[in-house]
Amino acid sequence: MKRLNYSEAYNEIENILDKIQNPNFPIDQLELELKRAKELVEQCKNTLRKLQAEAENNDPI
Repeated sequence: MKRLNYSEAYNEIENILDKIQNPNFPIDQLELELKRAKELVEQCKNTLRKLQAEAENNDPI
């Protein structure tokens, strides 16, 4: 699966949330959507951790 940039991943998470909050959302698709959301959240967390590490390493003290 193509790796998304942070903004794309975040937007996809928001889209998943919108879908699963719809009362007409098919319950049999819930597991698949939640799995994808979890993958995207991890990707976003990793991006933020990487940026934090870079910022801390470049911080002039």
